[in-house]
Amino acid sequence: MESISIDIQGTSQNLKRMLEERKISAKEVQRALKIKSPQAVYKWISINNQTLPSLENLIQLASLLNCSIEDILVIRGGKMRTGGEKQWICKKCGSIMEDVSNRRLLKNSFMLGEYWQGIDRDYGKSPIEWIVLKEFEDGRILVISSEVLDCQKYEEEFEEYLMTWENCSLRKWLNTTFLNDAFSPKDQEKILEVTNKTEDNAKFGASGGADTSDKIFLLSLEEVNRYFLLDEYFSTSTCYATKYARARGVEVSREGCCKWWLRTPGLQEYGRSPQETYIDCRGQVKLFGYDMRFSFVGVRPAMMIDRNKLEW
Repeated sequence: MESISIDIQGTSQNLKRMLEERKISAKEVQRALKIKSPQAVYKWISINNQTLPSLENLIQLASLLNCSIEDILVIRGGKMRTGGEKQWICKKCGSIMEDVSNRRLLKNSFMLGEYWQGIDRDYGKSPIEWIVLKEFEDGRILVISSEVLDCQKYEEEFEEYLMTWENCSLRKWLNTTFLNDAFSPKDQEKILEVTNKTEDNAKFGASGGADTSDKIFLLSLEEVNRYFLLDEYFSTSTCYATKYARARGVEVSREGCCKWWLRTPGLQEYGRSPQETYIDCRGQVKLFGYDMRFSFVGVRPAMMIDRNKLEW
């Protein structure tokens, strides 16, 4: 029988989303549940929460939210019913994400390679943290950097109005300059070369271009939808930039979050500069995109690792 367990952090963020959708404040929950302080409620919806409300409180929360307890809980393994299956489907392009049990909640990570992370290169390099997005049965691991590591244009120059991941300057930079700057020859042996298919932009129809073979790459729109929780109120795709990336020009919000490129094309049509999709500071996908020559969008590299060669 398949093991079933409650995802505490996933439940916390699901509860947070449900309260925000219904415009119910922590103080209102406190009064309804007759608990001493709203701090308990804030703890329940914290991304770092490690405890669940009691069964009695869950019953009262379900009554307050006009739903079942099953709608609040996020379950790992088995089958489950979430608070509206549509929340696991991209509202903009309709891409169906993987099972909710695979939502990434910033927990499973490791260090590999080194890159500049101080204000400038005089501070030297520091280890890079990589977040595991998916572990495959054959021993491969798909990972992405926990922070935006650099600031690069998607394309330095272009002569035509169409540009794809296959031909852009950022792909060349990632697979040459970044690869050699960030990883020793021994570390590079752990990185697998993969074939990437970049789907067309579902809304604007821009071609994703030919398949490519990459060691380092950007995530596509479909991959972001598959591995991240993209919610209007909470998104695990929000990302911070290193001091080095900020010094290089990455634009950050008041909270310190920043934008980062995807490899899926944005709007591309004759007579205007080609656009590239990206994740904004709130963790939301922007299908129209930015001009590829903009120099304030961050780079968040992804790669496929051979698990058997890692030293955990």
